[in-house]
Parts: sequence; structure tokens; C-alpha cells
Amino acid sequence: MQSSAAVRVRLTLEVLRSVTFVLATVLTGSGLANGQSGGPPLAWEPLASLHFQLQTDGFSFGNYRDKKGRFENDISKDDLIRMFGLRPSCEAGSTPANCVEKASARQWMDKMLSAMDIGHCEGIAVASLRLNEREPFKGRVLPTTFQPNANSPFAMKLDDGIENYIAYYWITQTFPEVIEISDGWAQKGPHAIVDEIVAGLKSGKETYTLGIQKLDRGRLADGHALVPYSVEENDTAYRIAVYDSNFPGEQRYLYIDDNDQQSWHYNSKGEGKGKPDYQGALATHSLYLTPTSIREDRCFTPEFKRWGENATNCGLASERRSGSNVAFLKSSFLNAAIQQNDDDYGEFFLTGDGEMLVVDSKDRGLGYDPVKNRFVDQIPGAIDDMMIGGLGMDAPHFFVPSERSAEPWGIIFSGKFLDSENTMDFVFSDAGFTVGFAGIQLDPGEVLGATVSPNGEQITFTASADGQTPDVFFAFDGPGDNASYIAEVGGVDLPAGKELTFDFDLEHGKLLVSDNDGNQDKYDIVLRRILDNGKEDVYEHDDVTFGKGDRYEMDFNNWKGEGDGMCFREDDEGDGFADEKCVEETDDGNGP
Repeated sequence: MQSSAAVRVRLTLEVLRSVTFVLATVLTGSGLANGQSGGPPLAWEPLASLHFQLQTDGFSFGNYRDKKGRFENDISKDDLIRMFGLRPSCEAGSTPANCVEKASARQWMDKMLSAMDIGHCEGIAVASLRLNEREPFKGRVLPTTFQPNANSPFAMKLDDGIENYIAYYWITQTFPEVIEISDGWAQKGPHAIVDEIVAGLKSGKETYTLGIQKLDRGRLADGHALVPYSVEENDTAYRIAVYDSNFPGEQRYLYIDDNDQQSWHYNSKGEGKGKPDYQGALATHSLYLTPTSIREDRCFTPEFKRWGENATNCGLASERRSGSNVAFLKSSFLNAAIQQNDDDYGEFFLTGDGEMLVVDSKDRGLGYDPVKNRFVDQIPGAIDDMMIGGLGMDAPHFFVPSERSAEPWGIIFSGKFLDSENTMDFVFSDAGFTVGFAGIQLDPGEVLGATVSPNGEQITFTASADGQTPDVFFAFDGPGDNASYIAEVGGVDLPAGKELTFDFDLEHGKLLVSDNDGNQDKYDIVLRRILDNGKEDVYEHDDVTFGKGDRYEMDFNNWKGEGDGMCFREDDEGDGFADEKCVEETDDGNGP
């Protein structure tokens, strides 16, 4: 990945004014908002189509949020290997048939599944296209191989197998290799997208998902994914027939004006049902195109992969139909995207509908700045990508060049645009780790602050006005065949503005927890040690507290394993732990 990679545009006020003027002029003056050019309707001439029928090849179930108690199993170990390869996903010594998940991969997968709560439109769109094209998934091709009584995708029920299929392809939208390509088409514009869809459908060698976003409060938001399966034109516009998973079985069209502004609109409610709820133009870069085949036949690069770690055994190449073609590779900007190397990027994302600002060591920001009350994009080479769900929620998702300084990343969470309290997780992944917060409770208008070191080991969080603090989690992969660790710490409420500090020292086997409220607080701790042979030791203890101080060190370097006590030290004088006596706390099995 190069620093000049395509970045989703965060428009300045000047550009916003010009775009607003263009949209108002074009959409009202041309009559495009009504799907016609004014006067008698013009006949539509077909340009290209895919054999796709809404009540056969689409699904009968609609777009959905996470199913309580079920979504945690929507992705499995073999899915991680297909995406990233064996070594980035599994401990040393693992085989594809016997994968012991690395700590970083396990935590990343858990949080990515939580992020799907914004909606599954992207995965639904891709799964419907692959079923239509008879592309296999885990050896299954026809709907009857998933569900014996389903003779078409429309007859399929939303069960574990199809949820896995949808979740797998939902996740592919988050990979830089896919983001670069869809953003590249957004930069090329609506007319180039029409030409590409027509060429792909005519050749029969490519299908696509069509991404749409709204221009909202100075940024692009509320993303949705559609399946374009037919293109028509008349003297003034193009009409693209789409499958919209929010309205299963119902006909919808996206219109693109054949003029210099290349204005477009989409009315998800249907023809003649009020004003379009999505609209844009060439200047907004809010229409995206993603070829289906870019999601296949490659090893994607997770940011938690250790530098220099090679991927093997990934992709679906062995399942692909013979004769499949990637026609879009003829475009030079797409070739460049595929050849990029993301080893030097960190990944930041939220799983809920709030705003996030990431600030680097040079005080440059990416995301919504609540002080400036606008979106900023100041970090060179960073990628700002909203995860698409289709249900009116946004999940910020950033790739930022990895820091080499000792200065921490600053993280600002904002509830500026929330209507009610929202609970979310924050995730940061880089080489060999995934860390963050679970259960951040953000109120409308509230602003919360945190820091995280570039190596993921040091984390701070400043308590909210009501004293709520999230749980913190660490997931570190041991180098070589050394053990991996997952730690979770929670259970603490602090006065507003007071700060929690966590330090996970993997090299020396220490976890430090402290706060500055002057009171004696209790911590709930869970530590998991994962060995490369699959053995997993777990230590749990509720209400860790003793003495008068509020600085505790858990020493797990010599911990013998499950069932044994853990050594804790208290720094009651604030001069370090070297002179402190070890207090052994037993495993009570009651962690967070």
C-alpha cells in the first residue's frame, strides 16, 4: 500500500458548497429526481444484463443486524485461513486441519463480527452473486447443497450455513486490497462505473457490487451495497436495475444523468415514493464499484500479521470455476492496488455508531474532530473507510501508517451525531497484536479520550461524566512458538475525568493496572495463555484489591497454569514494584 493510495474524500466547506450547488441545479433542473428528463417518458434501451431475477436469485430475508447469541459463530478458523493464510491466523505448528488461533486473530475476528451489527448488506449482495454464478463456497454450489428443500436463493432460510457465507464476504469489504479498488472507481466517476458494469455483464466474466453513500454533515455516510444486474439508457440518463437487500423481492433502480456533472440518485423506497434518499455527482465520489472477483484467489493482509510473516493455504483458488477471469485488472490503478504492501499500517475501528478521531505523534488527525466540529484527514497515506451495513449506521474504519516513535496514538470518541446512548468497542491492530476497549458507553454529545501506544502495550482511558469506563482487552502473539496471551480487565467505575492506565509487558510477563482517583478500586481480571499445541490456560479473579494503593502488577511470567494462584504486587509508595512482596491470589473463576 502506497502513501498515495486512494482515500475516501472528506470534503472541505468550499467543495461542499460547490457540490450542493451542482446537486440542486442538476437534480431539480434536469428532472432526474423523477427518473426521467421531463415531458413524456423516454424509452429505455437495454445495454447489458445478468440473468438475475429478484424473486429467484435474491434472498427472501431482508438485511439484518447481529442475532443475539448467534453471530459469534458466523466466522470460523478455516475462514481466517482462507482470508489470511495459515501463519498469520494460527500458532506455529498448526495445520489447516488443526488450527490453534493466534490471540490477535481471535480478538480481531470477535470484534469484526460485532461490527456487523450495522447490517449485512455487503455480504448478502456478494453471496447472492456467487450463488447466481454457481461459484462454490466450502464445496457447496447450489442452494440445495446448503438447504435440501431450497431450489433457489429466494427459497433459502437464514441459517448457520448462509450466515457464515454472508459474514465471510461482508468482512472482505474491510480489506485494503478491496477498499483501494472500490475507491478507485469512485474517483473515476459514475460514467466510468456504467461502462465497466456494461463491459463486465456483456462479457459474462465479471459481476459487481455497487456501493452508495449520502453526503451528510460534511462527510460521506450511511453506506449501502446493491447488486447491479441490468443497465439501460435513454437520451438523457442511464438506469441500473439493482437488488436491494433492505427490500427483498422488490424492484429498485439507480439513475445516472448523462451530463458533465454525472449526477445520480437512488430512491430506496421505490419509484414515485417521495424524493430520492441517496444522491450524488461526479464531484462527491459517493458511488463505488467492487468487482466480485477481487475478493477471491489471494491472500489478504491482516494488520495483525507479524512483519515478514508469509501467508500460505489461503484463497478459494481450488474452488473457483475454470475460466473465471479478472477483466478489471487491465486498469492501471487496480494493478497498483493489488501490488501494494500493507505491512506498515495499523487498523483502527469502532463496532458501533459513534465518531472517532485518531491523532498521531505530530498532532495530525483522521476522523471527526469535535473541537473543530468537522472531519479532518491530515495523516499522509491514511485510509478513511466507513464500513457498509445498509441500516443507517456508520462504523469508522481507518488504516494509518504504523508509528515508530514512542509517542502514543491519541483517540477521541464523540457522540456528536448520536440520538441515544450507544455501546461500542474500539479495536487497534498492528503487527502481532489486537487491543482495545469493550463496552464504551457513549451518550449524545459526549466526548471521551484515550491513548494507546504504537506497540499496543500501554493504554489509558479517561472516565466519562457518569464515571463509566469500558473493559480493556489485550491480545498478543508470542514470537515464534512462544505462548500467546489474551487479557481482559474491567469492573471499575471512576469519578469523571479520572484516568485508568494499563500496561501489558509481554516480554517480562507483567500486567500493570492503575488509576488516579485516590480511592481503592477493585478490578476483574481474566488472563488466557494459548500454547501452540492448542492447550489454553485460564486465570480469572474478581475484585482484585489489597492494601491502600491503586497500582497493581500481575506477574504471570512464572504462572504454572490453570488452577494455580497468580502473583500480584501493590506499589503503595509509588516507587515501583521491585521492592514489593508477592501476594498470591487464587483463581476464583469469576472474571469479567
